[in-house]
Parts: sequence; C-alpha cells; structure tokens
Amino acid sequence: MKRRFLALLLALVMVFSLAACTAGNNNKPAESQAPADQAEEYHFVIILKDLTRPFMINMGNDAVAAGKLVNCKVDVQAPQTPSSTEEQIKLIEDAIAAKVDGIIITPADSNAIIPGIEKANAAGIPVSTPNTKAFGGDVLNWAGIQNYDVGCALGELLAESLDYKGNVVLLEGIPGSSTSIDRINGYTDTLKKYPDITILTTQTANFTRAEGMSVMENLLQKYDNINGIGSADKEMLLGANEAIKAAGRSGIKGIGFDVEEDVLLAIKNGEVVATGDQHPESQAFWGVISLWAHLKGYAVPKECVIPMGVVNKDNVDEYLKRYEKK
Repeated sequence: MKRRFLALLLALVMVFSLAACTAGNNNKPAESQAPADQAEEYHFVIILKDLTRPFMINMGNDAVAAGKLVNCKVDVQAPQTPSSTEEQIKLIEDAIAAKVDGIIITPADSNAIIPGIEKANAAGIPVSTPNTKAFGGDVLNWAGIQNYDVGCALGELLAESLDYKGNVVLLEGIPGSSTSIDRINGYTDTLKKYPDITILTTQTANFTRAEGMSVMENLLQKYDNINGIGSADKEMLLGANEAIKAAGRSGIKGIGFDVEEDVLLAIKNGEVVATGDQHPESQAFWGVISLWAHLKGYAVPKECVIPMGVVNKDNVDEYLKRYEKK
C-alpha cells in the first residue's frame, strides 16, 4: 500500500509540474514511458473529428503522450468520413462495448453529439471534450481556448491590418461546431464596431483548404473589391490565398487560426498577416489528465482555459525553429 501511495504521489508531482510548464510556453509535453513492469492502469479512447488534418493528427499523438505520463493506454480513433457525427456516435458505442474507462471526444457537431455522450453517461463512463464543447450531456470537463474571445482578438488584428476600413469576407468552419460558431461571432461583433469596415458575407468552407479555395473563387467573381479575409482556421485561409493568386488579385489581408509550418511560411512571406496558436498539445493533455484525476477521486475543474498565442512577422522565426531539421 505504501509503495502504491508513493507511486501515485510521484505521478501527481510529475503531472502538475508539467502542467505548470505547459500553460506558460509553446513546448509540447515531453513523452515519458511508464515503468516496464507496471501494467497500464486505465484505458481511454480519444475520438477526433478526423485524421486528415495535421491539427487533429497532432492532438491524437499528444493524447497518447499524455497517457504515458500517467500510465494509461489511449487509443486514437476518428470517423472514416471526416466530421461525421453519426460515425463519432458509433465510435462512442464501440468504446462503451469495449468497457473503456474514459472517453475523450472533439465533437464534429456540438448539438448532434449529445445522444452519444448521453449513452456514455448511462454506461457510467466519464467524458471529456477538449477543443470543442458539447452543448449537452454530462461532460466532465472541457479544455481549450475561449473561441469567442479568440474571434474578437483575430477581428481586432484584421481591423488593424486594414487601418480600420475596407470590405471583409469571413470563412467559417463546420456548421454546428462550437469552435466555428464562437470564432465567427467574435469576428463579427468586433468588426461591426468599426463603421468603415463592411462584412460582405460569411461563407462556410468546412475547415478544409479545398473548400476555402472554391469558396474564394466564387467570392472573387462576385465582389470586385475585397480587402480582408477573416478565417476560423488556417486551412481555409491558405485555400483562399491559392484562389487569390490564381485570379491575379493582390493586397487582400488574411488572418487565420492554428499553427503549422505552411501558415508560418505564409506569414514570413507576407501572404498572411497573422494566425492564432491554440496549443493543441495542451488541450489533449488536459483531456487525458482530467479523466485520470477524476478516476483517482480528485475534483476536476469544469473548464480548463488555455491562453491563445498570436503569430505574426515579429515572432514567426521563433515558431519556425520547431520545424528546423536537426
């Protein structure tokens, strides 16, 4: 018993020391292997929106790494059809049948996922929803950025880049996703404060580069004078930029969200003004650790708010160092 208590105490010290570091910097949690002679204590599954986007792939990898810190197995799953709520619910049902100890899910649709969460509730399996909130069901906690505040901050950056005048189009993500709804509401409320800025339209591009390009091609044909793009993620913005280049247009300021090498290079090259960093590694970390702590009998905060970072030309080189070949 004493050895078990000491092992738990050591794990707690390690976890919360790491958490303190993670909240204040851009580094990913270090991967740590559980002792070889120690059986994995809990079995979790993380159900993502898809495994086609780098952001979601990284969240899955980070969840697995977080599980190793507390000696838990984490299986990564996602619907074969990206952002299919029906398939996400089926994966929840499969997890219940497998008698997992906890379910982590990033809902494709914050309302439509509720029946799946309620099935997990009925089975007595705790659920955490990092990144994207669910609008119902009994959820242990959510970890992520405050997306409305993010939209407001990105809207301010866009307005500033336009000298507070001009015509803007907004690109929203998957309809029904809390992340997209809140970010676009933040953009809209902020830009409406400036009388010389006009929001021409808001169009859905489903968080994909291909649809961002297609939507922007249509918008360029419809509007002769577009000065700025506010996008709910960087994929749609980079797709829109491809359409702008193909059409021979220039001078359109773009603000996006999320961090990968492609958008960092676009910032460095002057093709994108700025992007927001929501620290997906921290969201995955808290999704796993919250379930673990709950099962250990600890009180878990209902929300774990992670601060957003902003990447622009002033600090992009620092971010690009993550991708340097060693």
